[in-house]
Parts: sequence; C-alpha cells; structure tokens
Amino acid sequence: MKTFFGKLKFPFFILLLSTSIMAQIPNNSMEEWSGDVPANWLPGNSEDYTFVTPITDPHSGSFAAKIETKAINGVLIPGIISAGVDGSGFPVSQRYNQVSLYYKFHKTVSTAYITFSVGVKKGEDGIGAGVVGINAHADQYVALNIPIHYITNDIPDRAIITIIITDQTLNTAASGSYVEVDDFSFDPVSGVGDENNSPNKFELQQNFPNPFNPSTAIKYSVPETENVTLKVYDIIGNEVATLVNESKPAGDYEVNFSPANLSSGIYIYRLQAGSQILTRKMTYLK
Repeated sequence: MKTFFGKLKFPFFILLLSTSIMAQIPNNSMEEWSGDVPANWLPGNSEDYTFVTPITDPHSGSFAAKIETKAINGVLIPGIISAGVDGSGFPVSQRYNQVSLYYKFHKTVSTAYITFSVGVKKGEDGIGAGVVGINAHADQYVALNIPIHYITNDIPDRAIITIIITDQTLNTAASGSYVEVDDFSFDPVSGVGDENNSPNKFELQQNFPNPFNPSTAIKYSVPETENVTLKVYDIIGNEVATLVNESKPAGDYEVNFSPANLSSGIYIYRLQAGSQILTRKMTYLK
C-alpha cells in the first residue's frame, strides 16, 4: 500500500479522497434522472402531480433538482424529496461533521420556507441529526452547511437527507414557491475520540416555524445530566401540554409540538433543567 500511494501525485490523491467522500451521498450532483425522478432519491411526485423536476440551471454540471410546492383543490401541498430509493436513507460507513449543498430559493409569499434535515442511524437507533430552516429568498446559489449533532459515539451505518418546502401558515398563495438544490457532500470525517458531543451551555431555541400550523419543532440543549421538563402554557399561565418530563443526559434535543386541540394564539414554552429556567413565546395559527 505504501508503494502504491508513494507513486501517486499529490493532487490526484486529494481528488481520489474527495470523490470517495462525496460518493457516499447517492446522485450527489443531481446529474442522473429517469424522467422527473432523480436516481436514488425519492421525490414526492404522484401520477397526477409533479413536485420535483430536473432543471438546466445547476450550480455545476448539467442538472440540479427543483422542488416546488403546489395548491391542489384548495390545499397547499409541500414539495419534498429524500435521499434513498425508498426514502429510508442510504448506507454510510463513517462519521461526518455535516452535510453541505448549494441552493436557490424563490418565494411567492413571505412566509414560504424550506427545511433541510439530515439524520444518521446505527441499526434502528438514531444517533445524530441536524436541521436548518431557511426563509430568506436567494436568487443566486448559496452554500449551506447542516451540522450533524451526535448523541452517541457510534459509527452510523445509514443516513437520510430530506428537503421540504412549504409555508408557515399553509397559505395557498405559496403555490409556486420552489427551491433548487445541487452538489451535496459530506464534510470531513469526525473521529469518535476527537469530538465533544456535550453542549457547554443551557439553551432553548426559538421554535421553527413560527408562527406555525400544524406543528413546530423546539430545540434545546442541556450541559449535564438533569431532570428536564419542557411545558407549554397559554397566555394567562394555564399549562396546556407537557412535552418532556424525564432525566436527560447532556446533549442537544428536538421536540415536535402539534397542538391539535388548542385555539389560535400566543403560547409560552418553558424549559427547566435543575434550577435553570428558560422561556420563549410562539404563535399558533389554526
């Protein structure tokens, strides 16, 4: 092995390494298509409606993927695409710090937004994830990094990348909003022993989307093992939901809130870990 690599010129070795890393994500440059279906990705298309199409306006190469939201029979239908032929992801054999890609975003209304997410699993167990929400219009391709936050030291064997474009209020005027995506890649491998997986502060992030309907995601971090509660209150202080009430090890967490039986309005969500308390407001539009 030493003899073989000793004969390689340095630039060629770097190209070989880069190609190996990028090849983990199937059809990462969106160059391979069968009609309106990108090879090794699952689009939210049906026999009657097409939400994902190839476009000849790429960041590089010949094609990129366009994902669009549409109003059908008075209902806004999100555009969605997931890596993997059945939407369940694709094999990986290394531990990565983040997923990178390039995107453009055209909005027909101000409340349209995109969610980019990545999750990694070991067997059936989720061991890491990352989510980035975007609601800023982008006429030119923008580089985006989605950090992967691990909760164990395991090496993943499967990853899934999902992109969803919709509207915070499900406004049908958002029909025609679209995102173009291209050139996906994993960024450098993160070794098991060289990463501190524990956050260094107690944190409660703003829910996203906000305002929201029908659901929203709340992210929080705890720096050490504590009994954690995450509760939701109405504007006059009545508790309406308990989202978390258990001991949690140090880590970054995300909880989904779907208030099916609540009325529209402003709500308070309150995170407590030991003696530390944080609160934020959110708006539900039914």
